[in-house]
Amino acid sequence: MKRTWIGLALAASAVAAFAVAGTTPVAEAHHGDVVGGIAAAVRDANSRGTAAAVSFFDRVSGQYADNGDLAKAHFGSASVVKVFIADDLFYRSWRGEVGMSDFDWQQVDVMLRSSDDAAASRFWSRLGGPAIVDRIKARYRLNQIMPPISARWWGLTRLTSFDMSLYYARMINGEGGLPGWLANGLLERMAAFTDRGTDGFYQRHGIPDGLPGESPKAVKQGWMCCQYGLRTINTTGVVGPERRFIIVVFAHDQATGSTYQHTQESVTRIVQRMFPGGRVPRPAEHNPFGAVDAVAVDPTRMRFQVSGWAIDPDTAAPITAHMSVGGMRFNLGPAAGSRPDLVRFWPWAGPNHGFTGGGPMPGGTWDVCGFAINAGPGEGDPQVGCKRVTAPQRPFGSLDGITPVAGGVRVWGWVTESELAGGPSPAHLYVDGRAYDLGWALVNRPDLAWTYGAWGTAHGFDKVMPVAAGTHQVCVRGVDLRTVVGDNELGCRTVVVP
Repeated sequence: MKRTWIGLALAASAVAAFAVAGTTPVAEAHHGDVVGGIAAAVRDANSRGTAAAVSFFDRVSGQYADNGDLAKAHFGSASVVKVFIADDLFYRSWRGEVGMSDFDWQQVDVMLRSSDDAAASRFWSRLGGPAIVDRIKARYRLNQIMPPISARWWGLTRLTSFDMSLYYARMINGEGGLPGWLANGLLERMAAFTDRGTDGFYQRHGIPDGLPGESPKAVKQGWMCCQYGLRTINTTGVVGPERRFIIVVFAHDQATGSTYQHTQESVTRIVQRMFPGGRVPRPAEHNPFGAVDAVAVDPTRMRFQVSGWAIDPDTAAPITAHMSVGGMRFNLGPAAGSRPDLVRFWPWAGPNHGFTGGGPMPGGTWDVCGFAINAGPGEGDPQVGCKRVTAPQRPFGSLDGITPVAGGVRVWGWVTESELAGGPSPAHLYVDGRAYDLGWALVNRPDLAWTYGAWGTAHGFDKVMPVAAGTHQVCVRGVDLRTVVGDNELGCRTVVVP
């Protein structure tokens, strides 16, 4: 089982192959566990005696996944090759190399929509038979497809799921030279497939029956028996809005002791196990969600407190919550607080998904926002809500510690004022109510960069101040320099000086 990302290693050929024009691959985009889904699907098929090659490609994110070596193995095309026949006909007609009558257009319709063999044979003979496959291979830079050994039998064209995925991607993006309006015409005919072929064969196996929630579905199916002693069922196509997802499943059973229905069921089960919900999950459907319930501001101590909740749909375990003030981020840790009210709506998740937290509050009006940190598949860490709050223009900061030393106390922390635009603030020490000047808070505090970096990081203080032996109440205040609202007491401790 392999998973491939654009620019990473399937092989050098795969890197070049799926660098699809017009897409911007991301580091990783998820559709549930598509790699695990393919593995489970292939195991299920194998347990039924069905061998299968499976490929999946997301044209938007660039995610490609397959089932390893079998995706590069040859399978009989059966009627899937009719897509190549139509492509070659459209392309050469557009270039003026062959003509197309009204009857030809009707025959293309019935060949693609209802998999008509007579129409395919007519075009195959007219356009040069195996030369069609050679031209498609050259135009789309495909390395693995092969024309049939017997020139007469178009259904014995040899395909791989990897190359078929690549063909669809390049055809849609115009990389094989087929104009967009003709590519659209080809795909629209595939999307108008009939439930049964002109031979009466049921052709909703695989993608159509396996993805009832997807629309549109432009598919080309295949079936044949009993070349090389095998019974073949194929499902291929492009599904979803903007033709986002390409799915290819080639499968066969031993012809002796099997039926078409059995292999069709295996192929449909493969698609169902890849996407159990009946559609390809979009990455955003795996995003965590939640809410910011309240934000409280203490204007005297210049601190805020936020509360809310966050749940990830891919796990019942608590996930991490972050918050921001004016765009600066804080890690609140696991959202694991008891919230029994959530069980009514998400019973599978349990109650332990609440978060609370807070910190120093800068003066001014700010949006305080919460973020749920993705625990698995999904796109980023979504914002779960914001509250706008206002705090007075006073110094803000933190008294990180006060410890007694011989003949005094050591005090450290940080303080600044939003009105100073990153400039330094002074701090005062109070011992039993008596003030001492700690000077300017100028010590660099790199740890502030993530949370309060908008106001700079050189706002620390770390001083040893002489204090008489005994028990003392020691406090630190940030001194208000601009709009005189008042100093801010950063904190107090009771200490015993030896």
